[in-house]
Amino acid sequence: MAKDAVAYPASIFTDPAPRRFGAGSTFGGSVQASITWIKSRRCEANACVEVAYTGDEVLVRSSANEAGPILRFTPAEWVAFIGGVRDGDFDFGLVDERGTSAN
Repeated sequence: MAKDAVAYPASIFTDPAPRRFGAGSTFGGSVQASITWIKSRRCEANACVEVAYTGDEVLVRSSANEAGPILRFTPAEWVAFIGGVRDGDFDFGLVDERGTSAN
C-alpha cells in the first residue's frame, strides 16, 4: 500500500451508521442533508469526485456539479472497484508507481 494510502476497515460496509461517512439510509430523487460527502485529500481545484456511504449504498458524484447525476453502487461493487484501483487496473498510464501524476 502507498505511503499516503488509507486502509478503511471492512466494517464501513457493514456498520449501519459509520461515523466517517455520516448516516442516511434512504436515497430518493434528492440526497438527504444528513449524508456526508468526502473527497480525496489529493483533490485540487474542485475537480474531483465525492463519495458518500449511506449504510445501503455508496454514492459518487462530481464535486464540480453537486446537483448533477449521482452514481449508486452496492457495497460489494464498491469493494471490487476499490480493489481494482489499488491494483492499478484503472491507471490508464496517468499515474506512476508512486501514485502521483505521470504528466
